[in-house]
Amino acid sequence: MPDHHKKSGNFLRPHLWLIRVIGVIVPRRLRLDWRQEWESELRYRERLLAEWDRLDWRNKRDLLWRSTSAFWDALWLQPQRWEDEMIQDLRYGVRMLRTHKSFTIVAVLSLALGIGANTAIFSLIHAVLLRPFPYPEPERLVRAQYVNRSGTTLGGLAYHDLQEWRTHNHSFDDLAFYFTVESNLSGAGEAQSVLITFTTPELFSVLKVSPILGRVFLPEEDIYGGDVHKLLISHELWQLHFGGDRNVVGRTMRMRNFSYQVVGVMPPNFRFPAQSDVWAPSQSFYAKFGNDVRAGERGAGSAVIGRLKPGVNAEQARADIEPIALRLEQESPRSNNGLRPRFVSLREVETGYLRPYLLPLVAAVGFVLLICCANVANLLLARASTRERELAVRSALGAPRARIIRQLLTESLLLSLLGGAFGMALAWGGVKALLALIPVPLPFWMRIDIDGAVLAFNVVVSFLTSIVFGLIPAMQSSNLDLTGTLKEGAKGTQ
Repeated sequence: MPDHHKKSGNFLRPHLWLIRVIGVIVPRRLRLDWRQEWESELRYRERLLAEWDRLDWRNKRDLLWRSTSAFWDALWLQPQRWEDEMIQDLRYGVRMLRTHKSFTIVAVLSLALGIGANTAIFSLIHAVLLRPFPYPEPERLVRAQYVNRSGTTLGGLAYHDLQEWRTHNHSFDDLAFYFTVESNLSGAGEAQSVLITFTTPELFSVLKVSPILGRVFLPEEDIYGGDVHKLLISHELWQLHFGGDRNVVGRTMRMRNFSYQVVGVMPPNFRFPAQSDVWAPSQSFYAKFGNDVRAGERGAGSAVIGRLKPGVNAEQARADIEPIALRLEQESPRSNNGLRPRFVSLREVETGYLRPYLLPLVAAVGFVLLICCANVANLLLARASTRERELAVRSALGAPRARIIRQLLTESLLLSLLGGAFGMALAWGGVKALLALIPVPLPFWMRIDIDGAVLAFNVVVSFLTSIVFGLIPAMQSSNLDLTGTLKEGAKGTQ
């Protein structure tokens, strides 16, 4: 053989060795056929490389490119290898858990308690902190309040003060005045107790919501006195009390011994504030008292919300309104003495009373989960002593330590997923208990329930929990004294 043939042959021999190395990451069921095929292919290319000097640059490039394809093919087959071994680990793990039923039941119930408690609390955190606010550009929505000289927040704002703020401010697109009372609504079937929000018409433009039927009441309809006042009803009330009748607009109802005409139906799930069923003009409330608050009557305490103009923040709005508040104090020192404006994010107002309870709850349920993980880890360590011989035999038959650790972690993952599944049932009950413990009505958008985000949290916690309680037992159980364990096993069989 010419010298350049010898050099080419010697150069190519590492390729055959490389095929054996690459074959290690190929699934076992494909390994033999794959290696034979590629060894044959590379031997054919050896003969081509023997004539390397005679090939043009295109053939040389093509030959080198194709000669590296074995590695990429092996990588392409790697997911099949992982799938094979994963299925083996899962099958073996399920068999072991079924074999030791008492251990499995105790471990799953312990994990279900910890994971379920954390899932229930996360549903509350998701509702309070993470669920999107149901209004366009919610960062511009603020609640207007008065604070006195000592910094104490006073509940409401007089209607007259609102009119002054609205007329002279430069920071708000608009401001709305509202307050809520309970009453009976009659005129379609049996009388029904409802939560009524008396409000100025600007409420709906501030929140940027529109009825799905009819219209909102107009500024000129927010009047003192009158024979018939206007009324908006919630979608839920429309469905339950009126049967979803699309001819409801124009119907006359009785409320608080006055007549109200339905002019619109609000969108589904809109119940602002709290769980309101009905919205009526603010001035219609005062008809029964025989006075008109717009004539200058103060003491009509209420809530006021506003939509800030783009680019304006709460502090800038406070600086803008403060001169108006000072003038109102001079005009009415008895009712407005020492009162200064403050603006707070509407989301903060609606969720602030719950936030102080979140951190202690998270800490408490996190501690419960750690205790559950410690208990299950102790159970696994105790059970490991009964599996020493089994693991030693597997190791002696060629199973590397990493494979044994993976098998033990797979069993831990199965336990954790089962605990997470049962924990979801406990979380559902926990959510019902949380709702019962909250003393005030929640905002309509704050639905504490089990949804996709809570389910995803449950899966992630289950996975992380399996590592927390399973890793140390797996590491210790895989660190075997093969000689001593197998000798003791042999003595035990004699």
